[in-house]
Amino acid sequence: MSELIKKILLASVGAVSLTKEKAEGLLEDLVKRGEIAHEDKTSLLNEILKSVEKSQEETRKFIQKEMEKALKALDIPTHSEFEELKKQVKSRQAHKE
Repeated sequence: MSELIKKILLASVGAVSLTKEKAEGLLEDLVKRGEIAHEDKTSLLNEILKSVEKSQEETRKFIQKEMEKALKALDIPTHSEFEELKKQVKSRQAHKE
């Protein structure tokens, strides 16, 4: 599992490094070489940026789920579970006083 997460994180970092400026530069090179029409550049840029954003969101959700699975497998409480336990302890302490 850790190898898979490592690969996903590396892919996410790669997607993040594809900034708008770099994407614009790549598209401009394609226009200069005649591989795409100048009129298509803006729509292609928007598609690329939407795709990167979607990929980042999917990666974030996947990592979050995997981390939750790992915490559960290690029997480590989540933040919300820990907060609930704190409330229970405070409530019991209040009843003892």
